[in-house]
Amino acid sequence: MKKNKFYVFFILLITIFILSTAFIFNGCSTGAIKKIFNSAEQEESGKDDIEYEYDAEKPEFDDEKAVDSKDNGEKENKGKSKYFYRKPLKINFTISYDIKLLGKTEKIEFTTLVPDDCEYRQNVYETVYSITPDETFAVDSNKYVKFIIEPEDDFSINIFNEMQIFDYDLIEASRNQDYLNKEENSLSADNLGDYTKEENFIEKDNHQIQEISKNFIQENQIDLVREIYDFVLDYLKYTGYIPEDIGAVGTLKLKGGDCSCYSDLFVALCRACDIPARAVEGYTIDSRSISIGHDWVEVYLNDLGWIPFDPTFDDSNGNSSDSTFENLKNVYVYLSFIRNDESLNNYHFYAYNYWGDNVEVTKVIEVN
Repeated sequence: MKKNKFYVFFILLITIFILSTAFIFNGCSTGAIKKIFNSAEQEESGKDDIEYEYDAEKPEFDDEKAVDSKDNGEKENKGKSKYFYRKPLKINFTISYDIKLLGKTEKIEFTTLVPDDCEYRQNVYETVYSITPDETFAVDSNKYVKFIIEPEDDFSINIFNEMQIFDYDLIEASRNQDYLNKEENSLSADNLGDYTKEENFIEKDNHQIQEISKNFIQENQIDLVREIYDFVLDYLKYTGYIPEDIGAVGTLKLKGGDCSCYSDLFVALCRACDIPARAVEGYTIDSRSISIGHDWVEVYLNDLGWIPFDPTFDDSNGNSSDSTFENLKNVYVYLSFIRNDESLNNYHFYAYNYWGDNVEVTKVIEVN
């Protein structure tokens, strides 16, 4: 009898142990799900900061299950991992040039920038031309097409681009630091000098620029870039579009300007502090005057590569969080990383040569 009681007691203890273990395991699982769910809510709300860390485990790359980045917005990292974009946006982006003859024009050579794939920033699925280009070529990361036309009457060039644009900013790059393609997003020592030297409109060796740069004291690279960024916002006042280029020094004298003014000064001050920086030119799809175009900046940060910043939008958007030092709204279509573009005779977006009488060109940008 005592032996039977012992067996019953032993079975009872095992049952209690199993039930307790199941209860604890269930509680831990629920807690983990709740933690991941809360982090997803934080990401969706946009309340991110530069020290954001994922709670969920980052997935490994599977060669057999790899999907083209142009299909789902995920960037392949050569057999190791995937870069995950947030909030991709698919758009139809059309560039139209209406060309009116003002007399007898025998021939026109018309060259224009067109969007191209740009890692972490945009993918171009398809480009369709109303007139077949006579030449397509690239300089650095810029893509160009050239048309050679002997016009008999007014004509138009329409360039349709089916593409996808992605959020990319300091928050996004920091969040995905382990997944960045270091080979593609890095800068070798051989060409560091290309982005720290003086050039037209970016007068980083000017004595005024140099004197201002001595006031920046932060040792951490990101903090130093932020200090320069804040100076530009505090010193300048947005004036609206200025047709002519006045450069960094002219912007200092004016104490204000448009997007190219903000960009030139920001780049010049970064270069004066030996931080590689470059001007970027393209379009912002939510702009009221989208056809004019827009300039912003990319700064090279160690371990992150090229990171975009837009001091103009930050200074002119009031209290909006769409454009800040860390965060940029997903509205950018990249066309050029060259400030003084010899392929366009140092003009912006397009240039042309003509034989005979001149022509009148009207550019129209449409997004849907």
